[in-house]
Amino acid sequence: MTSPDAYTAAAACHAAGFESTPQFNREFQRHFGMTPAEEVRRMRDGYVLRQRPPNSAYVSSH
Repeated sequence: MTSPDAYTAAAACHAAGFESTPQFNREFQRHFGMTPAEEVRRMRDGYVLRQRPPNSAYVSSH
C-alpha cells in the first residue's frame, strides 16, 4: 500500500479502510514485519534513480 511517491501512513491508513493510524501501523508491522516508515525507507533506498553519467547519449527503446 505504500509507494515511493506519496502516501503518508495516515493517508495509507484511510485508503486501506482503517480509522486508526496506530492500529494500521500495528497491523502493517504484523503482516509485513516492519513499520510503514521502515518500508518507505527500504523502498527509497532500493528504488533510487541513478544519475546519468556526463556526456552520455539518451537512447530511447521506442
